[in-house]
Amino acid sequence: MDIYSFIKELVEDEFNRGNVPANGYASDGVFSIIDDHFYDTDTAKKLATVQAPELNGDDFHYYREELYRTEGGAFFLVGRGHGCTPWTYGGYPGHMVVPMTDASVRRWLQGRNLNYLYLNLFGIPPEAGRKEPFSVLLPEDLTEEVFQRASAMNIPVQTWIEIFLRNALERESDQGDTLP
Repeated sequence: MDIYSFIKELVEDEFNRGNVPANGYASDGVFSIIDDHFYDTDTAKKLATVQAPELNGDDFHYYREELYRTEGGAFFLVGRGHGCTPWTYGGYPGHMVVPMTDASVRRWLQGRNLNYLYLNLFGIPPEAGRKEPFSVLLPEDLTEEVFQRASAMNIPVQTWIEIFLRNALERESDQGDTLP
């Protein structure tokens, strides 16, 4: 999902919850009460601003998004935009305050290519494809059977063990079984 679709989905989710874009293009000093929580740009720390260059006053694609964090650690996004953005109100410029989970903040930061802020807020994510080393001492007969089964499937032993463990864990969670 691209960043535009992600933002549109965020706004639609808020709209479905009753939080609708406010009419008019808001300047600084936006606040909102959502689900009995107060979000205020005057008391929260602004972490990032992303905006499309405004070509002229009638540019329907202009938007500005600002990520904030409250003193209590909650994230929220203030989006402002013209007619062809998700931040619109009936085709007119609008703005909205959107509470953000850690996962949605990560997604927004990645979509807006704010990697430095991602690292600052959440640290270095795991390397793609990284696997943790794991050692198990097995009886010789069991080791031989694992090697034979992997060989019969023409796959590496590590891959066979990974598939076997994933299947076993999935069956266990489906059946509610627990090992002694």
